[in-house]
Order: sequence, then C-alpha cells, then structure tokens
Amino acid sequence: MELLFSCSGNHDIYVDKNQQTFWSKSKDGNPKCDSYFGDKNHIRRLMDFEKKYGRNFIDENVPTEKALELFSGMHSRLVGVEGKEFWLLSF
Repeated sequence: MELLFSCSGNHDIYVDKNQQTFWSKSKDGNPKCDSYFGDKNHIRRLMDFEKKYGRNFIDENVPTEKALELFSGMHSRLVGVEGKEFWLLSF
C-alpha cells in the first residue's frame, strides 16, 4: 500500500497495489482499526460535501505526490458568486 493523504485525524488514506481501492489505516498501527475507504469517486464526493459547508477537504487531508498523480485531471463542482455551478480542477 502507498500513502495518498496524510490526514489530521488518527487515520491516513492509502491506495493498494491496483491503484483503485483506498483504505483508511490507523496511524498507531492497530490493524483492527483499518477499513475500506472507497475509490476516487468517494474522495470526489467528500470534496463536494465539504464545500457545501465552506470547508476544504485538502485543508485537513494533505495529498502526497501519489495522490496528485492519481487525481490529476479530476474536478470537483463549485458554486460561483451568481449561484451558478462551474467546474474547476482540484488537483
């Protein structure tokens, strides 16, 4: 597994060798706390969810070079000043 996001909480987000499946792994090394985390689409949905509340997913989950490589070209929905949606590259 390779580190994708260094998170502010007690877990970090990793990707397995197929580069499609993400895992939440405990920072203290306790494997009982590790769990399936989803895929790229799950991260994108989390980013959109955080934006609804004026938060930025990246503020608390620092991407590694591997994350920047995997998410290159992905975009997330934003709402502009006039209330109209527009798209912006997030990575």
